[in-house]
Amino acid sequence: MQTEISQYLTTSEVARLLGVTETTVKRWADARRIPYVRTPGGHRRFRRQDVLAFVQAIGYSGQEGLLQESSLRVSFSVVEGLQEELYQRLLAGNAGAVWKQLYSCYLSGMELAVLYDEVVAPTLRRIGEQWSCGQLSVAHEHLASNTLLEALQAFRHLTRLESLYPRRAVCAAVEPEEHVFGLLMAAHVLESSGYRVDFLGARTPAADLAEWVSAYRPHVLCVGFVMPLPAEHVRELLWTLRQRALQSDTRVFAGGQASDPAWAAEGLVDGVYSTFRGLKGAVVAV
Repeated sequence: MQTEISQYLTTSEVARLLGVTETTVKRWADARRIPYVRTPGGHRRFRRQDVLAFVQAIGYSGQEGLLQESSLRVSFSVVEGLQEELYQRLLAGNAGAVWKQLYSCYLSGMELAVLYDEVVAPTLRRIGEQWSCGQLSVAHEHLASNTLLEALQAFRHLTRLESLYPRRAVCAAVEPEEHVFGLLMAAHVLESSGYRVDFLGARTPAADLAEWVSAYRPHVLCVGFVMPLPAEHVRELLWTLRQRALQSDTRVFAGGQASDPAWAAEGLVDGVYSTFRGLKGAVVAV
């Protein structure tokens, strides 16, 4: 997906729009609150739609875009409270409490993509970072992961929207990829956007996925990359999938921390998403 340069804002422009300091904007960017790219000179640039999504996610309903930092801080305290509740429930292995928390947020009007971007994904990163530096044991990480998996399945079942004539999508992690949380949340977001989703899960052989695309001709294919793999291997894999997708009129999207935005520029995928809001915006247009 290509974005016009005019759709990008500088750090100072975002700060002026939101009524905060540039330091505050940089802090939000570093905390992955607002997606950004860097120019060849190393400067941050923000897409207008990402800034708008950020404003909507924190619950500000004004029209002028003149936000006070104190108002934002209150909204962030709510989000951070939700993150802490989720963190504690995951480490306690309480899947029932987790899906009830997610469902409560959903019933209160929080969009699925926002819930996953602002509450679930940051909590997952926190657990992963604590495990990687030895603050959490493997046992704790496994308990949290399995608890979240159980809760997400229940939450997805409760909130799945059925369409009479749904568009079709497929979500898969290509072998040897084992991580599926991002894909499971992506599948849920797609379903909330009117898609019927074939969720193939982890370690799907590339040849089988290509055959699936040819046989069922989905409108959208989402592939997740979390594990680092040799760059040439991934490009070869994506090239194979891309050829099948073109024959089936299927658009391909990639996501996950190991995905590379350059894949879109190289024509290997139609887009690389870093947020679920970004994915939703892309697939709605398909």
